[in-house]
Amino acid sequence: MNDHELLEQRILAALDNKNAGHEEITSLLAESEQAIATNEETNRSARLTAQDIVACPTPREAADQVKIAEAAELAASRLRKASALLKTKLAEVLQAERVDRYLAGYHKIAAKREELAQKYNASRAAYLAAKSALNEMVDELIDTNIAIDKINGAEESWDRVNGCQRQPYLEQLAVPSFGGSGTAPDWKKANYAAANYAASMVPLTGPPGGGDGSDWWKEIAARNADRRAENAVRIASAAAQAAEREERENSIVRARVKAATANRAG
Repeated sequence: MNDHELLEQRILAALDNKNAGHEEITSLLAESEQAIATNEETNRSARLTAQDIVACPTPREAADQVKIAEAAELAASRLRKASALLKTKLAEVLQAERVDRYLAGYHKIAAKREELAQKYNASRAAYLAAKSALNEMVDELIDTNIAIDKINGAEESWDRVNGCQRQPYLEQLAVPSFGGSGTAPDWKKANYAAANYAASMVPLTGPPGGGDGSDWWKEIAARNADRRAENAVRIASAAAQAAEREERENSIVRARVKAATANRAG
């Protein structure tokens, strides 16, 4: 088996191999292109030799050169067809490898996200229970503050009470408040990550590595930059909404405390 036949067999094996990597296919493409150039040169040279009466003084010798030229032309034609199949295979392999890399990262972060969701829900429940206890404490503090105000504001002169001194004012404690609905978001529903994954599966403008798809890496970089920008906008918007929600809750708590103080004092 000559080098040309061996190359064809290797190309056939790569095309049939579902686990072929892009390095192997890229190497075969380079060898195929080199072999095509070599056979084209052999074809041209042999035909010129066949036409040269000095180089080929007999018709038999000229015919032999023609056979060499035809064999080289056929080999180049077969390799051109094989190269087209290799380029298609390379595009498919690169896409599959890209999907595998994405899914590996996707499943890893999805597991981490589920773990954090469970921790968040547990922490939120503990916080809500503590907040309820703090509200009850504040109500008790308000009653105590009102009673102290009455004592401190009494008309009786404390100087005439033997051994009794004016009691210091007991200041009220603020009630902490956090934004949020009290539950973690349902991350199992369709979300931005799913949309991002769907967008990543949009085919490129051409096959990687040459031709119309020579800038495939630029397209991927541009898409990733756009997605990062969109994600930053979403994060900023979520943070602004959380801050606004927290301020509303704090305003409600302050108004409630003020109203309760005024009602009980009256």
